[in-house]
Amino acid sequence: MKILENTNFNFDFLEKEIKSEDELSLVNPTATLPFDQGYWRNFFVENPKENPAYSLYFEINGQLAGHTALKRFKERNNQIFLCLVYLSPAFRGHDYSKKMYELTEKFLVEKLFPDQYFLNVLGRNIRALRSYEKFGFKIASESQERVQMVKNLKNS
Repeated sequence: MKILENTNFNFDFLEKEIKSEDELSLVNPTATLPFDQGYWRNFFVENPKENPAYSLYFEINGQLAGHTALKRFKERNNQIFLCLVYLSPAFRGHDYSKKMYELTEKFLVEKLFPDQYFLNVLGRNIRALRSYEKFGFKIASESQERVQMVKNLKNS
């Protein structure tokens, strides 16, 4: 698996891959279909000096297979969020998600130097919750629909 930084914020891959509202809600609960690249691009370019964001694609044998994003929020005490996580169905169930997390975390540590990072996941997405727990995330808080998870990097 190879990581590619999506510096142009081109989301053709995600637009082609994500065809249902349910699948889209697992990647980004506030997005809607039809897929709007402008909506996604705005997430990355709003206030880039204060809140830098990175869009990362993952390639397997020359084929795009997944995406993750990292964004720092200065107004939230410089918290860094892992978000917009997607792995193509053809690559699920083969430990590629683990490799994708490992490469994302390596990129995160090298670029942003955090002590920890966060993610939000829909509570109904049990598969993702288990996956994140296996990768070392712990539940930080829960609401009716969302679970916020955190991973400490200092001692991992």
